[in-house]
Amino acid sequence: METPFAFQAMNTDFLVDGVSETAAISVQERVRAAESMFSRFAPDSEINRINHMTEEWTAVSPLTYDLLFDAVAAFRATEGLFNPFLGLAMNKLGYDRSFELVQKDSVQVDVNGWRRRETGENRPIVESPTRSIIPLELDPQKQAAKLRSGFALDVGGIAKGWTAQRAADGLMAQGVRSGLIDAGGDVVLWGKEAKQEVWGIGVADPMGSGEDIADLWCEGLTAMATSSIVKRSWQAPGQVAVHHIIDSRTGVSAQSDLLQVTVLARDLSVAEQYAKCLIVLGSAIGFPWITKRQPNLAYIGVGRDGLIRVSDNLDLYAKEWEVKKHVEWNNPKH
Repeated sequence: METPFAFQAMNTDFLVDGVSETAAISVQERVRAAESMFSRFAPDSEINRINHMTEEWTAVSPLTYDLLFDAVAAFRATEGLFNPFLGLAMNKLGYDRSFELVQKDSVQVDVNGWRRRETGENRPIVESPTRSIIPLELDPQKQAAKLRSGFALDVGGIAKGWTAQRAADGLMAQGVRSGLIDAGGDVVLWGKEAKQEVWGIGVADPMGSGEDIADLWCEGLTAMATSSIVKRSWQAPGQVAVHHIIDSRTGVSAQSDLLQVTVLARDLSVAEQYAKCLIVLGSAIGFPWITKRQPNLAYIGVGRDGLIRVSDNLDLYAKEWEVKKHVEWNNPKH
């Protein structure tokens, strides 16, 4: 059995398991190369270069071009709910530098407040692109991108899962028959786990109790992405607690009834995109929406009330599973 290989990149912890050390190192190299191109905070990244050269064509690497092409496709597929053009909104909320620096400089957020806070009026703080207008042009012949003035790219909502999936696809194309890549809790796996033949994956309690709210045992190509409004939350100066999942219809942090959503798919990038869409839409609208638009995706959602809602198609991805009915909060008040 291969030894798990861990490294840090994209401001999170990666783990590669079930493959050779050489294969694991190749994943690390691919992820770190992508990080250097995709970060909106790195001065010399390609995304940052596009953001600083609006209304101009900017030549990019094939990797960045492919990411942007898929990001635009996701924008179209979700009618703008998944939106990679909200960099200015992120900056307005204080997420204008690497997240550990945002945390260091901001007031500590009481995560229990996420359960108690009522949904109030959401007022736009920046103009967002409409669902019919895409502020990014791509030229496949020149491998170049041009961003409209007044917008900034933020590909953080797709880059991690997209890169991990590409790394997994590369290993599978090389004949690696099984393996697992964990990108900060977003997981893509394929084949069978060497010892138990199934991969055991846990979904964490969003409130950080250390307990899992769900356990799934999977084999074959399976991707699982979790989005939470708690993990990357902070107190912006002069504002209420905010988080990194922006509702593109308002330009501010999403305020639905969902604290956390896990989506299962065959592609980690797709799972990542739709998990964020469900956080934005909430359970009443979001779950019927994803069932109608993407019936082959499964989900596990945790509400502010601690209730856990699960789609009825987990058997598409898991041979066995255990999901709690609700989360037992340490503080029963919410």
